[in-house]
Amino acid sequence: DKKIVNPLQYSAEIEKAVGAIRKQIPQGDFRISRRAIAIKLLEGDPALNAKVSTEYPEITLDVQEKADRLCHLLSRQAVWLVAAERQNLARKIAAKVSEQGESYMSLRDRLDDYLLHPFWGYVFLFLIISFFFLAVYGIGGAIEDPVLSFFEGFSDRILSFINGGGLAPQLVAGIIQGFSGGLAIVLPYLVPFLLGLGFLEDIGYLTRIAFLMDALMHRMGLHGKAIVPFILGYGCSVPAIMSTRIMEERRDRFLSAALATMIPCAARLSVIFGLAAFYLGPWVAAGIYFYNLLVIAVTGRIITKFMPEDSPGLILEMPVYRMPTLRTVTAKAWFRIREFVFEAWPILIIGSAVLALLNYYSVTPFLDQIFRPFTYLLGIPREVGTPLIFGIFRKELSLIMLAQAFGTNQFAIVMTPDQIISYTVFVVFYIPCLATMVTIKNELGWKDMWLITGLSLVVALAAALVVRLGLMMV
Repeated sequence: DKKIVNPLQYSAEIEKAVGAIRKQIPQGDFRISRRAIAIKLLEGDPALNAKVSTEYPEITLDVQEKADRLCHLLSRQAVWLVAAERQNLARKIAAKVSEQGESYMSLRDRLDDYLLHPFWGYVFLFLIISFFFLAVYGIGGAIEDPVLSFFEGFSDRILSFINGGGLAPQLVAGIIQGFSGGLAIVLPYLVPFLLGLGFLEDIGYLTRIAFLMDALMHRMGLHGKAIVPFILGYGCSVPAIMSTRIMEERRDRFLSAALATMIPCAARLSVIFGLAAFYLGPWVAAGIYFYNLLVIAVTGRIITKFMPEDSPGLILEMPVYRMPTLRTVTAKAWFRIREFVFEAWPILIIGSAVLALLNYYSVTPFLDQIFRPFTYLLGIPREVGTPLIFGIFRKELSLIMLAQAFGTNQFAIVMTPDQIISYTVFVVFYIPCLATMVTIKNELGWKDMWLITGLSLVVALAAALVVRLGLMMV
């Protein structure tokens, strides 16, 4: 329809002003039509006005005169008059080429009414995460106990076959404990956790968690985009730190990286489930996770008091709900499990062998002294100092090496429930693993790496102390 698609149909007064400005613009000096130039000048386009005011000052004066006259006659600024005409034209075109169908509530709309509700959304989030924890604990707990018992018997048979003292039996025992720790303590929880995380991601719920948590991000003084490294942090801290590149401001990148390192990654998950959940129950593990979120929120709030800045909003596109295929979920989980199998597990075995050597040559008491100020304040055994040091290389080592440090896999015999909780909380927050520290250095520099490392240690000690004091008062 030529009446609609032809150039904008301005009112008589606006058209008169545009025509007068157009006549003054020399032909050939611009690569677009003189009419378009006149409209943009009337709107007050800053770049174009700067160019015209320099080369043709008399046109600038005339444009200002026409804009003032329009404002006097029509009681609105020229820029709003032009915008209104464009909107009218857009409405006419839309009416010509589209039809308004009957609206209806889809299944997605009905689900989102509850899952994204300001109140019920958080209720469902709590229920879904709790069910997730119970499922991971149920599967992992059913596997851990019999596999550990098998390896204990296997280790006893091997050592009795070697028959004797000395270094060789110590090394063999250390290697077996490193291998069995990965197979019996880490993988039974890691595999269902990653499968469940992939399912929630592919079904479309993780994006909705990001929407629900956006308000929390702003209360912490963070950009809504910070939820991206937070979600990635539940898998691994390294990609979480790398994803802070999406932040425009350095302050947001630092704050996001500092808080993302406190998210319990899959490696810390093995400590939470293999220690706290296995010996004290799944609700203790869930409580530690929710306590982790609370500590992160409080820490973020405190930091933003020293680094105040307004955080812009976040626009999220909600994906449709779809049932993920078994192939995609397993492929995504295997991509993350493969890192443990080929990178972390060998380190666990080697680390256990190294710890056996340190025990044999009586070096561990000196290493335990390094963390003695922390273990003393938290009321946990002195022997956990060496596993904490090795845990800086891989977080799983802080659990696997407990067996050698105590000489038994039955941690409930050598640690009280309060000590297990305090130790687990400390491991969840304390010094990032070596790979994460290197990534922080690459992204933010040496100074920020040491600042974040020191901050995580202070937060770990404070969080664990609060838990210990709370348990003492119960």
